[in-house]
Amino acid sequence: MELVSNDTILKEINNNGIFVSENLLKNNEIERLCHEFSFDEDVKIIDISNLNELKQFSETLYNFVQNKNISKFLEDYLGDVPVCTTIHFTRCKQTELKSEKNEINDGSVMAFHNDDKGKQIKINFLLKDLEKNSNGLGYAMKSHRINWLEKLILYFLKKLNYMKKWDKHLFNYYKNKYKNRKVNYMFSEEVLNKFNIKHVYGKKGLVYIFDTNGFHRQGHSAQVSSSPREVLTLYFLGKKKL
Repeated sequence: MELVSNDTILKEINNNGIFVSENLLKNNEIERLCHEFSFDEDVKIIDISNLNELKQFSETLYNFVQNKNISKFLEDYLGDVPVCTTIHFTRCKQTELKSEKNEINDGSVMAFHNDDKGKQIKINFLLKDLEKNSNGLGYAMKSHRINWLEKLILYFLKKLNYMKKWDKHLFNYYKNKYKNRKVNYMFSEEVLNKFNIKHVYGKKGLVYIFDTNGFHRQGHSAQVSSSPREVLTLYFLGKKKL
């Protein structure tokens, strides 16, 4: 992990919303993670409230988060004491995309969305190799940023004691609300016109960190892969948001 500094991670997340590295875990740490999270279930969600609870589930994850480069990045980026709220394991095969409208109506991760949490960080660990044309993450780079006009409007609203804790997209939220659509989704045509997409894939042990205020989706293609994606995810929020 010493190969990647806090400043490097912070710069990438600030600029693009996502950071990807093969150098954050040693081989023995990768193997321990795979052993610690070898669940029979395809989905396992564990809600926690502090790092001691994380340590009970995994010394490997606890030590990773306690590393000065990761802990300092989380504190600097969130601008607050970082709190790990969730451990999330998923195993899923690639599936064919339904109509995008149906995916959005169903609240599917296969359509572009943000997590509707404002500034939240997810740290993800690949537990199996993931091919290029698979169901890896597609992230709209720079889409985590609130544009200047939204910032200006929010500045004046907060001066009037409105929306004091709001730190997410404003126009997309209210446009969708007005049209009676799910507020945290955006159609792919609009996303692809505005942003470049980062596709995440690679070897077991790859770590990718992103701000969930950016628009992202689970990948899909016409050729369905038989190999499932196995990912372990940690969610982080600033303490003041809890």
